[in-house]
Amino acid sequence: MDIDYNKPASPNQAQRSLVAVWLLMLTLLLVLFFPWVKSWLGLGLPNGEPRPVTPRGSLADFEQTTVDLFRETSPSVVFISTRARYADRYMRRVQEVEAGTGSGFVWDADGHVVTNFHVIEGASSAQVLFADQTSFEARLVGASPDHDLAVLQINAPKEYLRPLAIGE
Repeated sequence: MDIDYNKPASPNQAQRSLVAVWLLMLTLLLVLFFPWVKSWLGLGLPNGEPRPVTPRGSLADFEQTTVDLFRETSPSVVFISTRARYADRYMRRVQEVEAGTGSGFVWDADGHVVTNFHVIEGASSAQVLFADQTSFEARLVGASPDHDLAVLQINAPKEYLRPLAIGE
């Protein structure tokens, strides 16, 4: 059987192809726009009524204990950011870059702050930031890498140094 590929399609074949393309496009438009038209006309949507809001009762004992604990201890908790010296061999200069961040807490009225060793590891300087966004330069007093503990000291006014109560 010889098929002549250069022979144009018959008018019936062209019309059927055109009708098929139009039907496909119409179906696609209906599928895409029917949900939008339906919502625009308000069809199938329930009448919206606000739900009654039940006022929250008092907190459970354990919840209230958590809230009280947070209020009592939050002035003692601090944010620590560190910087490290970075030697750029190509530019032949040393610059300080952000190295790490973490949390800690005020240990005593002498300005000692306890944090994790991994927070200050490799740092050339550290800043201690309080909740009111006041920051103080810190210096490393001691560290125990095996226990992941470090002690910093800041020179801050006494009103900032609210030691965390330890134990009972």
